[in-house]
Amino acid sequence: MSIPAEAIERARDANLVGVAQQCGVELKYGAAHKFTGQCPACKTRLSINIKTGVWSCEQAGGGPIEFVQHLDSIGFAEAIRKLAGAHGDA
Repeated sequence: MSIPAEAIERARDANLVGVAQQCGVELKYGAAHKFTGQCPACKTRLSINIKTGVWSCEQAGGGPIEFVQHLDSIGFAEAIRKLAGAHGDA
C-alpha cells in the first residue's frame, strides 16, 4: 500500500520542536534559532534548528520523519503513520 503524497508532505512539515516534546524530550532554547536537549534514543546531545527544521545528534539527523524513525527504530511508512496519528490524520 503506497503512502499518499499529502501524508508525506504533512509529516515533513510537522513542527519538529512539538514532535520532540511529545516524545518527552526536554528542550532548552539557545542562541541562533536552536533548541537543545538529550536524544532519547542514543542519550547524546540533541540539537534542533527551528529555522531549517532539522535536528541532529551524534548518531543521526534529519527532519521530523527521521526523528521518529531514529527514536522508535521504525521504518519510513510507520513513521509517517505515527506522525499522521499524532495530528489526527490517521
